[in-house]
Amino acid sequence: SINLYSQTRNGYYVTNNNDTINCIFETSTLLFSQKLDISVFHGPIKVIVNGENKKFKPHEIKSFTVYDTNDKQYKFGSFAAEKRYFVHIFVEGRLTLCHLYAAHPYDHSYYPIPALIKDGIIYKLTFFNVKRTVDNLISDIPELREEWINRKDHSISTLEPLLKDYNSRKLN
Repeated sequence: SINLYSQTRNGYYVTNNNDTINCIFETSTLLFSQKLDISVFHGPIKVIVNGENKKFKPHEIKSFTVYDTNDKQYKFGSFAAEKRYFVHIFVEGRLTLCHLYAAHPYDHSYYPIPALIKDGIIYKLTFFNVKRTVDNLISDIPELREEWINRKDHSISTLEPLLKDYNSRKLN
């Protein structure tokens, strides 16, 4: 993404001791837009707390949330299985849907990689492995697994409601 200029956004971060700290994030917007360039949050983040500038790497805090315009929020977390980058979280629970970030081999920009996290293990998703990977990860709830198998659409874009349902159910 091409950044136009630096901006600040409200939000908070959660320390490794589970303290929630309100702060202001230093960020940038996309060219010709006021929309946040969320790819800047994959690596170390810069925040302002009570006028003091701070910088955090993934292992130094548990998570953070940034508020964008129109009450949109973006949550990122740190996981032991991904030590280099923060993970963009879409659905959080026993089975977490997220985006990892990796450097593009040609221009070295950062691009998202869809993934699932369960029991501290990261499962990267591709067009070819979504059905099988999700099938294996939700197999502990047989009726939900059966619904998944019988679906016609097994694309990554259909996972959010399924995972919310999975996380809301109690294991047998």
